[in-house]
Amino acid sequence: MDFGGDVLGYWGRNIIQEYDNVLFKKLPGHSGPLAGRQQTQQLPLSKVGFRKTAYPVGILGAGVGGLYTALMLDSMDIKYKILEVSDHAGGCLFTYKFPKGKEYDYYDVGAMRYPLPQKDSEGNYKTGIMKRLGELINYPKLNDGPEPLKSTLIDYYYKAREEGSFLYFNNECYQVSEVSHPPDFCAREMGVESEYVAVGVEKIVDDDVEPFARMLINDLEKQVNKGWEVMKANDAYMSFKYIPSVDLKLPPMHLTTNVINWCEMFDNSTSSYDRRLTEAVLETLAFTKADVETHASPCAMWQFSLGSTQHDLQHHSVCYP
Repeated sequence: MDFGGDVLGYWGRNIIQEYDNVLFKKLPGHSGPLAGRQQTQQLPLSKVGFRKTAYPVGILGAGVGGLYTALMLDSMDIKYKILEVSDHAGGCLFTYKFPKGKEYDYYDVGAMRYPLPQKDSEGNYKTGIMKRLGELINYPKLNDGPEPLKSTLIDYYYKAREEGSFLYFNNECYQVSEVSHPPDFCAREMGVESEYVAVGVEKIVDDDVEPFARMLINDLEKQVNKGWEVMKANDAYMSFKYIPSVDLKLPPMHLTTNVINWCEMFDNSTSSYDRRLTEAVLETLAFTKADVETHASPCAMWQFSLGSTQHDLQHHSVCYP
């Protein structure tokens, strides 16, 4: 299977295969693991107890997983029934609309922007981490109505295209500019030394995760697992509990808790660094944060759904039979 730039898909498939190998070793006649990267074996299906029925397939929950399952069944003309305990579809993709708010006065608790792959000359999504999401958005039955799902996507910009975006931390406001430097946003009061402020959060974060991201991309390109083995060997470490490289010219010691909290404030959200290093690296690849210039990690087109993600799920998702 050609995974192209989908490093998550590549390693997801290999992790499943490794797990299957362990199970197959416990079965009679399957003493060893599968060779190389060949397709996972399938257990023979018994026809005993199988019979045609008029009952639909039951799907528990109308979250993204349940809705995607319904779409797969729908594409095979298999009847199904979605059982949802709440009053909305989408599960964790929940949109809060502010009382008496206007068109854009809402907040998406779950996913609300997507790094979709670039498109080819025929308008099809190229291989990439969220190619399946792009194909789902283009699914014909989700675009039959008066407001096609794909027509609701608009470009999402992390930074203002003119004049520069704004940063507001610790009661200090700064308009991003190419000719001026931002304040330290009370870094000293947070216990962060000036040498770390001078290097900046972006370079410190890249210094931590980019080497691992490059190794995983290299695995994908060369169909090897050296980078993944290195990643697993370092998975016991929490995010950003590392010694900066000499290139940053910072003290050769682990980052202090104050520096980590400072980086976390600018880069992500509270407690986001209280996780395994592997999660941080995979998120970097999924959201194209790492500066990995390779044909296997093409520049993504950041887009979001106009009118909120949950609205589109409820409006466009396969109806409950």
